[in-house]
Amino acid sequence: MNKSNLIKIIVFIGLLLLANLFLLKPGFWFYQDAGFWPKNNQEAIVLFLQQFHIFTNLGYYIGSDQGLLSFTKILPVSFISLITYVFKQNNSQIVFTFIGYILSFVSFYLFSGIIFNDKKIRYILSIAYVFNPLSYTLQGYVFYNATIPLFIYSFYKYFFGSRELRIKYLLLNIFAGFIWVAYI
Repeated sequence: MNKSNLIKIIVFIGLLLLANLFLLKPGFWFYQDAGFWPKNNQEAIVLFLQQFHIFTNLGYYIGSDQGLLSFTKILPVSFISLITYVFKQNNSQIVFTFIGYILSFVSFYLFSGIIFNDKKIRYILSIAYVFNPLSYTLQGYVFYNATIPLFIYSFYKYFFGSRELRIKYLLLNIFAGFIWVAYI
């Protein structure tokens, strides 16, 4: 690894920590943004299992969402439940946020590669995208911030990219679209 790449990684990690210093103090900071975060492993498992009630009609009453749109939340809720189970309540929120920022950075870096060839410009634009005020406002929905560039990138690569291994871009496009719809 050369010195330039190491400096870029250090800048990214420094900005990541600076923008999220509130994560390192104890408390239920995430509840104000996302509305709910499992407090323990049992709640994480119950939250995960509740996503599958849509295959039955036990929760039906007039005016209730029938689960057609909540089915799309299976993937994000599975991820939240998994990291809560592995890292416990407070640490899982930190891991969730950091992974979201990293995914946003990578997806915008790939997306900006469609327009710009210079890696420095792509890096600076990706940093600006990840650490803009809108990203900070969408703190609880940081994965939503990553899906739009990922969806556009995979769509472009599927139709206009190389002809070999196009299926991986189609699957990436479906995955990004699925996560995008999950947060609508």
